[in-house]
Amino acid sequence: MSLFPSASALASASNNDKDEEWLQNKSFKKDAAEALRKHQESLKEEPTDEFKEESPMVYSDHSSNHESGSGSEQEEYQPIEVKHEVDSSDTIFVDKASDKNNLYFGKPYRVPIPKFYRCVDSCIGLPKHMQIIFKTKKKRKRKYVATDPRYFHKTMGDDDDTVEVTEDPFKTQTEILNIETRENPTNIEAWMELAQLQDRTHGKRVKFANEKKVSILNKAIAANPKNVDLKLKRLSFLENISEDSDREWKNLVFQHPGDRRAWEAYIGHTMSGASFKVHRTLKAFEKCIQTLSSLRFQSFQTEETAAKTELDLLEIFEKLVEYFIESGLVERCVLLLVLLMEVNLRTCSCSSVEEVKLFYESGEAILGEKKSSGWKIWSEKHQKGGWSSVVEEEEEEEFVDDLDVDPDLDLTHNWLVMEATRGKRDIYPWRLKQECEDVGRKVSFEDIKGFIFFTKKVSSRLRFLRLFVKTLGARNENVLERNFLLSQPCHLTHALHSTGTLGDISQLKFNCGTQCTDTVLPRSPHHELLCLVLEQLCSNCPTDVKKGVAEIGMDYFVIRATELSKCQGKKAELKKTGKEAKKFAKMALKMDPLNFVVWGKLARVEFLTGKADDSLKIYQNSLCTCKQQEDALVLCVSYIESFYDSKPESVKPILAALGDGLNFKEVFQKPEKVTGAMLLRGGRGLERLCEDMACLYPSVCCSEKGDLSQFANTLCCHAVFLALSFSTNVDKTLKQYISVIRKEYNSGNTQAAMDLKYIHNLRLRLISPCIVRSTSYRNAVLYALDDFPDCPEFSLKLCQLEVGSAITSTARKLFSPATSIAAAFYSIYFELLSHQRTAVHGNYVNPSRVINLLERAVTKHNHSVLLWRLLVHFSKGSENVLTRAIFACPWSKSIACDQIRFKPDKISDVIKNMLDVGIRIRTPIEEVQLLLAM
Repeated sequence: MSLFPSASALASASNNDKDEEWLQNKSFKKDAAEALRKHQESLKEEPTDEFKEESPMVYSDHSSNHESGSGSEQEEYQPIEVKHEVDSSDTIFVDKASDKNNLYFGKPYRVPIPKFYRCVDSCIGLPKHMQIIFKTKKKRKRKYVATDPRYFHKTMGDDDDTVEVTEDPFKTQTEILNIETRENPTNIEAWMELAQLQDRTHGKRVKFANEKKVSILNKAIAANPKNVDLKLKRLSFLENISEDSDREWKNLVFQHPGDRRAWEAYIGHTMSGASFKVHRTLKAFEKCIQTLSSLRFQSFQTEETAAKTELDLLEIFEKLVEYFIESGLVERCVLLLVLLMEVNLRTCSCSSVEEVKLFYESGEAILGEKKSSGWKIWSEKHQKGGWSSVVEEEEEEEFVDDLDVDPDLDLTHNWLVMEATRGKRDIYPWRLKQECEDVGRKVSFEDIKGFIFFTKKVSSRLRFLRLFVKTLGARNENVLERNFLLSQPCHLTHALHSTGTLGDISQLKFNCGTQCTDTVLPRSPHHELLCLVLEQLCSNCPTDVKKGVAEIGMDYFVIRATELSKCQGKKAELKKTGKEAKKFAKMALKMDPLNFVVWGKLARVEFLTGKADDSLKIYQNSLCTCKQQEDALVLCVSYIESFYDSKPESVKPILAALGDGLNFKEVFQKPEKVTGAMLLRGGRGLERLCEDMACLYPSVCCSEKGDLSQFANTLCCHAVFLALSFSTNVDKTLKQYISVIRKEYNSGNTQAAMDLKYIHNLRLRLISPCIVRSTSYRNAVLYALDDFPDCPEFSLKLCQLEVGSAITSTARKLFSPATSIAAAFYSIYFELLSHQRTAVHGNYVNPSRVINLLERAVTKHNHSVLLWRLLVHFSKGSENVLTRAIFACPWSKSIACDQIRFKPDKISDVIKNMLDVGIRIRTPIEEVQLLLAM
């Protein structure tokens, strides 16, 4: 069939006229061509800027308008409806690029669909003389609704009456993020922000919003497969829409075995859910410790990467210790710490878990038991073989508290008292061969086998001993440390007690569970165990850790003497502590007589126990003996801490001798010959020493010591010397050098953090908080809180200042419940102090604001036992709050005991649930019932 039927009649024409054959075609007559040219010229003379619109649209041939009687055929095509919403008077161009936003996530996305308008009247595929004519029908005028054009901003209407098309900021933000993530897929913040915007898009349809977030983050992970933050965010959304996400979590730690954040999130996932079991979370801890421990010895690990992996391993281990204690498995925790100290601190030759198993199951006395010789001696004896004499030891009576029930109290109160007493008493495990009524006190090696690992660095090995001291109940507030055991309110309220009577904290003093003590000191049986462990380690440990063990032991005795000196009626215990410190120091100094850190701490203990003269003699002998400037600095700082308040006149000459070439003998032997010239030389010497140390600080700042650096000690001596000389440059000097330490602190240096915290405390101590200088003191507190927002000392000082002021917005702004657990605690404490100050009748406290703060805090920190316990306490045991707390922290024995305390009739059900999930119970309820019936 021919494309031009009118030309078929000429098929039989002669071939002589082939050149003029096209003129004989009726479709191309001369008159039609002439009419077409005239029409095109008229279009050029009178150009039209507007489209004529009508419906339907017709394709037309202009030649048919002039040759109506020629019999030419006119082809009319089917009408095509065109919807035109905006009558534009501006130049409109063709947008040939496809809209990728609509199909970027595999489904239509909620953005304005682009409008495409033609700017020419020609059509692709038609000849040039064929045009499209749009004819517009008259329609009823409707109210114009402004739309959001995608590519350009439009103004419509006349010049006098202009309508601006306003843009929706939310939609604009979505489009910007879509473009940003498409053009720069490695922008993690843009992906996160785009996912968070879905909450505003879908409103109350939470499940649909979470599905959209997961879809967006899937695209983000495909573009960034090694980013852990995106995967953690995706899993947090996936848990809200999927009940079975275990495989996803296991894939996460499989893909990133060396990332601590991934392991912490995976462990946190196992600590929640309706099917929670204690052993399930312990399996996750075990898998994490074994994986990180094996990674450290891989050949591809550099020295820096291996050190970071070891640090991450110790951080995870601290969380494991806290989990053990909170779930009641104290015996298992203590045995694990003892064995780790045995094979990491006491010896370095053990490198296999099977060797540790043989040692433990042989029945040899371990660390903390009497006549313990250690793994190394047992190993040599085990390899050589031979007979050994067995000496039967006399059985000693164990410390037993009075466990008689009180007939005046009911079953619930008696059970809580007995369980708490046994929890405080029974911490050391029993051997498997020993007879014991409580089977839970016997710990097999298989229970702790998966948590044993070996460390290389000296600081890591000493960290086990510090962790053991904290586990038994002693905390050093002067040493920078994470908030260990923050689940127990007593560990924060102890800081309130130690600063004096700042206010009534009776609202916070409720039963803190099995590990609550009246002070920061361990109970007598635990103190004896700790002294025995320190003595055994000090007498038999490698040379590279002996100095660290001695200093940690003396730190403990300083803490104990400090706390006992604040309590009345503790003179006998204080005197006994002084004797124990002397015994331990004598043992440590016998092996290393030039350890001046131990000499300074011993003199400090002597001063705290009331023996100021003996303390002064120790300081004199040690200062006159030392030849190194670093040792003299340590002794001078210890002397300042002891005698700055009681004998300030004796401090200045010693500091002058420090700056004047360590000339201590002349100062002590002839104190009357201390001249003004000597003091001037000493002051200039200290100033010059500070300047030199500040220049060298970034290169010599080391985090291996666990004590103050030489620069921090020098700055302390220089600042105190200026204060005793009544100089006005003390605060200016300290601020100048604080900026030097802060640079290293911001880079993550642990030593710099310890130095900075100490210098901030020194600055607050030297600035007297009197009325004249209250502004500078307040600024110094705020300056310190910028670096350490969770520090109890600085937080309490701010509470002390803000409670007395009329405007309390500063404290409420700094103590935001959403930032950290400690900040949430102090925000609540500050509200209690404020209510107490403004209360008219007694100590009335309005709990509404406190409860609101706690609700915000538990939303951010869902696994914090401390915050949930406070919320239960202030909501007076609400059934709803108790249920939420148990669901969020099902491993917490403290919350379960709170439920028994508020709901005594449910004691049997709660105990049964505790046993089902694996929480350690020491007192059967049947035992209490039997004792009450007698």
